[in-house]
Amino acid sequence: MADKMFFSDDHRSLRKGRRNHPRTDVSRPVVFHPADSPDEKIQGRLRNLSRDSALLESPIFLPIDSEIELNVQKDDKGIGGTLIQIKAIIARADRNEDSIFELGLRLVQSNLPDKKPPTRRPRAVPPPPPTRKPSRMHILDIIVGE
Repeated sequence: MADKMFFSDDHRSLRKGRRNHPRTDVSRPVVFHPADSPDEKIQGRLRNLSRDSALLESPIFLPIDSEIELNVQKDDKGIGGTLIQIKAIIARADRNEDSIFELGLRLVQSNLPDKKPPTRRPRAVPPPPPTRKPSRMHILDIIVGE
């Protein structure tokens, strides 16, 4: 399998991995609930985020392929309101040493802003150099003597 990844036709390798977008480490509080029970509010923490996936720490286990809705909070106290809302499907679930579940999420819908390249002003074309008027100086050869 490793050889297949290293020498594949689509230029993917072990260094590239399966991620399409880089992950950004974050530590944001999250209030989430399963999509089928919106009254249930569960506190968790978002650990990293990319354009199409995320890692969520949860105190409870949720089955794989279940849909959840997340509200990422602006601050730890929850008084700042919701920063972004995300709908996701659980792709994997693991338990870490602290008995907290790490849920790998595949984002279905989010209101993450599109990353647009910075706009650049077209470069100003410098004006042409000023034209010089022809010189009025004339050269005249005069022979003096004899």
